[in-house]
Amino acid sequence: MVFRLRKRPYLGRVVSGNLRHPVTEARRPGDAARAVAAVGLIAEELGWTASRGVREMVESAWEGWRLHHPAAPVG
Repeated sequence: MVFRLRKRPYLGRVVSGNLRHPVTEARRPGDAARAVAAVGLIAEELGWTASRGVREMVESAWEGWRLHHPAAPVG
């Protein structure tokens, strides 16, 4: 499964209720030019498989962030 990086901010906006469009800027010094995840390779080398989808991971991260930042505005 391919999950494009540009879809992640959209999913974050949906989960958080913040529908503002993200600002795309140039990479900072030290940022990777690209990131590649090989699901088959991690399963082969480490025997690990994901038990949750990308949306579930984003929802879980948002819930955790909100626990530690309860006064932060939503949306």
